[in-house]
Amino acid sequence: MIRPLSLLGWCLVCWLSSWAQPTYLEVEGTNAVQFSIRSDGLLFADSTGGRFVLDGDDFSYVQRAGLWIGGIAPSGAIKGAVWQPEEDSEPDYQSGFLDPQTGQVLGAGQFWEVSDAEVEAQIDDFRNNLVIDDPIPSIFAWPGRNNPHFEAYNGYPQPPDVLMAPFFDNDGDGNYDPNNGDFPRAVDSPYAGKGVDKMIWFAYHTKPGMLPSGLPSPNLEIQTLIYLVNCPAALPVNQTVYFNKRVVNRGFEVIDSLHVGMYTEASIGCLESEYLGTHPESKVAFVYDATPTEDECLAGAISSPVLAVRVEEWWASDYEFINRPQITMPIIEEEATNVLLPPGMLPPDTPVSYFHYLSGSWRDGTPLTSGGNGFQNSSIKQQLIFPDAPYNSEGWSEQASGLSPGKRSFLNILGDERIAPGGYQEYLFSFTVFDQETNNQPYDNLDSMYQRAKYLQQIFFFIAGVEPFYNCDMATSTTTPGKASALLQLFPNPAREQVHLQLHQGTIEQVRLLGMDGKMLQQFSATNSPIEQIDIAHLRAGVYIVQVVTSEGTWANQKLVVSR
Repeated sequence: MIRPLSLLGWCLVCWLSSWAQPTYLEVEGTNAVQFSIRSDGLLFADSTGGRFVLDGDDFSYVQRAGLWIGGIAPSGAIKGAVWQPEEDSEPDYQSGFLDPQTGQVLGAGQFWEVSDAEVEAQIDDFRNNLVIDDPIPSIFAWPGRNNPHFEAYNGYPQPPDVLMAPFFDNDGDGNYDPNNGDFPRAVDSPYAGKGVDKMIWFAYHTKPGMLPSGLPSPNLEIQTLIYLVNCPAALPVNQTVYFNKRVVNRGFEVIDSLHVGMYTEASIGCLESEYLGTHPESKVAFVYDATPTEDECLAGAISSPVLAVRVEEWWASDYEFINRPQITMPIIEEEATNVLLPPGMLPPDTPVSYFHYLSGSWRDGTPLTSGGNGFQNSSIKQQLIFPDAPYNSEGWSEQASGLSPGKRSFLNILGDERIAPGGYQEYLFSFTVFDQETNNQPYDNLDSMYQRAKYLQQIFFFIAGVEPFYNCDMATSTTTPGKASALLQLFPNPAREQVHLQLHQGTIEQVRLLGMDGKMLQQFSATNSPIEQIDIAHLRAGVYIVQVVTSEGTWANQKLVVSR
């Protein structure tokens, strides 16, 4: 049971926070993205400036990014934590995770990294004789729940019975022990698919008391899992970084009306030529260059690159899947524009004004409305600013509205949640650069983003095990996974000796048998018929995935239970 922190515990947090300085980690070499992170939750900023670059580029597409959080305590007080627009401002967050029993800060400045090659080596070692003969330090140090090796590899004890980094629980006991065949995994799911080439886990928390932003602390811990997928032939996945943010209530009060948003300062080309837009169908907010052919920072490029930030609400502590509507709000700094802004559009600087922005209103509570700059231009309330394509002259976009381009900072937000003490809510954010189109049209990369943003969700479902995939090409199939899979039937199921496959649309060109870890166990020849039969007499009892490739170029999966 997670007990609320005592005042003594929070004083200890305060004392320890005074000396725990954040550290930086440079990440590169896994896919096409190179970036930096800071242990207190600041993303893409290093000691010299922004760092979110692609192979071969010499400029960053993001200056910095980080979470904004706001909610309401039982007293009615607004509590939260943010990254203030001023780059030299003191952060509201502190590196490290909290021991729920004592309030002690642990793991300050620490990152845990593991690669796909290390996970594969762990799996193969255990399968060989059900014993780990060659322990891999990164696997044994991984902060999974109740890891008995944690102290030996990290130098301090792990808090007992605390949900931390995700893992595959091979023996199903709820605890992480590599000697029992457990290994790190991007999502806490026994059905999670493979495909993650690197995982990085770290944690940070809101400082106690009144925060530098002027917000009262909500006493939250943010556990962060970063993962990258290396699919060179499957853009935009190869130019994407995923962030799974688990927001945990470590205080003693319920936090109601909780809104969580990713604050992003973009830097596409020259800062004075940026525009902001949203793509409602994929929960993406994006920034593009208004005049790519004239932008010296893009070296005369014809088609503007596009930075896309996507948000997805995932699991709550009661294992309920959440799907809230997206909110996107611009954060406009007056010095970054050539226009005198009304006071209601200025950046927030009070608890109420921060919460207004997080809940989809301007600083003074004026609702976001359709048309112009979104401030008092109509009576039509909106949750997303600039949701239409810029080349749609009848739509609402910055380009069509004739607004002046400039530096763009924005929030991509989800809410409204309620988190009890000890409870949590998970959010997934992804950052992608679209810059591959070369058809010499100004909006080629924007069109590519519109068409392919759904792949970002498909890859996440692959990683989460909602729909297993076999390789990167299938992970970016244009077919909606659930629709294709519904066309495949297996019978009998459960089965012992043989199983029949029936596809209700098209014919079967290939059949694969996968383990629940996503590894291909066997490949069968097919007769290009809608009905096939495979022999499973050699399989052990258990659950497997039957995957078919169809004559229409789509794929479908179904779970198969083998009984003995």
